[in-house]
Amino acid sequence: MTTLVTGAGAGALLTLLLLTLAPLAWGWQPLVVTSGSMGPLVRPGDVVLVQPDPDDVVVGSVVTFRAADDGLVTHRVAEVTADGYVTRGDANPVTDSTVVHREDLVGRVRALVPWVGLPAVAVRGGADASGAGTTGAAFVAQRTNGPQSLGTSSRFYRDAVVRSGPVSYWRLDETGGTTAADTMGVAPLTIGSGTAFSRPGALRSESNAAIKAPPFPELLQAGAVPAHDIAGSFTVLAWVRATSLPQNSLARVVTKRDPNGTTNYMLAFSSDGLSIRALTTTTTGSYEVAAPVPQDLEWHMLAATWDGAHLRVYVDGAVGGTLAGTGTPRTVTPPLTLSYGTSPLRGEIDEAAVWSRALTSAEILRLYRCATG
Repeated sequence: MTTLVTGAGAGALLTLLLLTLAPLAWGWQPLVVTSGSMGPLVRPGDVVLVQPDPDDVVVGSVVTFRAADDGLVTHRVAEVTADGYVTRGDANPVTDSTVVHREDLVGRVRALVPWVGLPAVAVRGGADASGAGTTGAAFVAQRTNGPQSLGTSSRFYRDAVVRSGPVSYWRLDETGGTTAADTMGVAPLTIGSGTAFSRPGALRSESNAAIKAPPFPELLQAGAVPAHDIAGSFTVLAWVRATSLPQNSLARVVTKRDPNGTTNYMLAFSSDGLSIRALTTTTTGSYEVAAPVPQDLEWHMLAATWDGAHLRVYVDGAVGGTLAGTGTPRTVTPPLTLSYGTSPLRGEIDEAAVWSRALTSAEILRLYRCATG
């Protein structure tokens, strides 16, 4: 049976191949992943692009190294020690048993291209860049000394968010216009006038852009879609960078609330602008928990979760506060908004998302590390 790839399929395949081959000119080494120890972020058949001789390996970086049996392994750095690196696969419950010495480091993973290596996995096993056991590389490149840039091919954070199954995910990387795309295709945002585009984004792990929230009385607003009415567990997350301190009093980040104060879910600052609050109104009462936010002009990942028994607020991947509660979150008619007309953010916002489940603390920390590694 002969199968031809035509139309959109051929275009997508060509794009992925170009993303894989283009970094060869920078000296990056593409390797096919053949095991699932870095799942769900990296899957068998994906290709990782490895920069040799990196000088910026830190906790959270994804690196490729030579294992004891000369196989190649790609795991995340969990700790940097005097002897080298303690590593762990994202899907593994414990760290690897052997410290990776610096001379065994092949390089730092700078980008991920999905699916391109599936034929190698199916036919010959490819080069194992995710779990030890096989050797060899899918492609071989000569190292060059030219300048290197991550570019648009790196989508670790984006892919990690999508694979976690959000209801909506707004990257907020538009260069202009009146709408912001929802990566999940559920509800684009209408952008208020005065919004500034193409600001440097939150992610250190990849090239991206952000927006500066519009001034009073403007906001960013989704359409009224049933998917945003969450009568159960939820997660709300966004990256925020203040452009002056303190943050506006009661500035809202992500809101689903009616004029009477009934809150399906909300992530908003405190009255003094120094803390971030998670809020929800359930069938048994109203709940609010807060955590301090670093008072600087840097990007910070802010999140709120409700799992049916606890409301939690997170700052930069860490739990900042937990409050026990009961009941089911009440849904409200007004649509979801980012920032808010009477309580606008003073600063920039990026990578906002909503889930109809409570992400675990480990999942939230993993997203933070994907963004900052």
